[in-house]
Amino acid sequence: MEKKQTMRYTDQELSIIKNTFSENDGLLKLIRKIMLQLPLNAVDLSNLKLSFKGKKELLDVIRKTFLPTIDPEAPFNQLIDLWMTVNILEKLPNEAEPHLIARDRLIKYIDQQLRYLETGKEGDSKFNDFNWSKDKDQYDNYSDLVTRNTMISHTEQQLSMLSVLAGMKDETVEQTKDRLKKDSSK
Repeated sequence: MEKKQTMRYTDQELSIIKNTFSENDGLLKLIRKIMLQLPLNAVDLSNLKLSFKGKKELLDVIRKTFLPTIDPEAPFNQLIDLWMTVNILEKLPNEAEPHLIARDRLIKYIDQQLRYLETGKEGDSKFNDFNWSKDKDQYDNYSDLVTRNTMISHTEQQLSMLSVLAGMKDETVEQTKDRLKKDSSK
């Protein structure tokens, strides 16, 4: 009988995450620098090429993590995309609009940064353009700050998740019970 998938990452994707990110916070921080357009030094640029160039499966996992799309093969209760997480339920359309604009900007920006990770070619959007500016009207400032703050928190959440997944142990339920019993008797 085929093993039933219980999370949105396949066993192969989990293996890629573990092999790439286990005890490799430096690589996770490099992804943070790329996603938030923080300065890259010579070591970062070298690691960027070594770690990602030509590694399609790894890049696909990172894309799935940062820019999830509706996957018809996902396990139940694990369908997600970034439009689902916009909090608009108790807002009137005019109140929701800046959040929708911000989410559209966020999705386009994430896609741009993922393409940079994949190709090394920079896009037009600059993360610092999402900062408050006296030269923008209040509507654009509001949407941009929502985009900026959501990008920071989204990046941190996804990196944290990759770190946790990278550190997961491969074990059955019985092995987990046995390990927990042994750990509790120490």
